[in-house]
Amino acid sequence: MTSSATPAIFSFNGTQIHVFVDDSGETWFSAGDVCAVLGYSNDSDALKKHCREKGIVKHHFHAEGKNQGLIYINEGNLYRLIINSREEEAQAFEVKVTEEILPSIRKTGVCTTPHDACALSPVQQNALRQIVSQRSGNSDVARAGIWSRFSDHFEIGSYTELPAERFGDAVSFLAALPSNDTLPGARYQYPRAMLDQSHFVAPDAGKACLSLSMLSDPAQFESPLMSLLNQLCREGHDITAPLEEAVAMRAAMQQTDKALDEIRLVALKAKSGRLG
Repeated sequence: MTSSATPAIFSFNGTQIHVFVDDSGETWFSAGDVCAVLGYSNDSDALKKHCREKGIVKHHFHAEGKNQGLIYINEGNLYRLIINSREEEAQAFEVKVTEEILPSIRKTGVCTTPHDACALSPVQQNALRQIVSQRSGNSDVARAGIWSRFSDHFEIGSYTELPAERFGDAVSFLAALPSNDTLPGARYQYPRAMLDQSHFVAPDAGKACLSLSMLSDPAQFESPLMSLLNQLCREGHDITAPLEEAVAMRAAMQQTDKALDEIRLVALKAKSGRLG
C-alpha cells in the first residue's frame, strides 16, 4: 500500500506505536509495535493466528533517505490481537487506543500525535543526533550506548518523545558524557533473579529447571530469553534465526508435553482395567 500519509507516533509504556490514516480515511497500526505491546513474541505467527488477511498491508513511506516498508493492521485486526493477548497491559492499551488515539484522529480527520505542539522540532532532533554522532566517534556500539543512557536518564522510549522544553537539559546531559569509544555499548540486563518465578524450580544444586507447564501458560511466566530477543529486535538487530529457533523449541516442548500426557492417560486406563 502507498499513500500520502506519514505515520504519526503515539507512546504506550515506553513503546512507540506508529499509526497512519490512508487516503480513504481508514486507520492502520504498525503490527510490530502492537505485537510488542501485547506480548506476542512472533509477529508473523500472531497475525496468522488471530488476524484477517484483508486487514493486513505493507505500507511504504519515505524516511531518512530510505524507502521503508512496514506491516500495518487495520482497527479490526488490532482488536483481535488485544482480545487474544495474555498481557496484563492489554486492557490499558485498549483504553489508550479507544480513548486517546482514535478520538484524536477522528476529531481532526488526520493522524497527528496529541502532543506535537510540545515535541522536539526536526531541527532539535537533528541537533541531538549530531551531538550523539560526535560523542560516539561514529561508532555504532558507542552510539547505541549513548541513546540507551539518554532514554534511561529521561525515562522515555526514544529521544523523539522528549518534550521541547527539555531540549537544553538534553544537550547538557550529552555534553557531560565521555566521548569516543570510552562510552559503553548497549546494555542488556537479564540477571538470574528473573528465574525466581513460579514455573522455575530451584533445586539444592542451585540450577534452574524449566517446567513444561509454563509453556502452556506464558501469561504467568516472563521468559528472559524471549524478552532479550524482543529487545534486540526492537533495537534493530536481525535476530530472525535465534527467534525462530526459540519459538520452534517451545512448540516442540509443548508437543512433547502433550504426547506425554496422552501416554500417561493410556497407562492409567490400562492400569484401571487390570485392577477392575
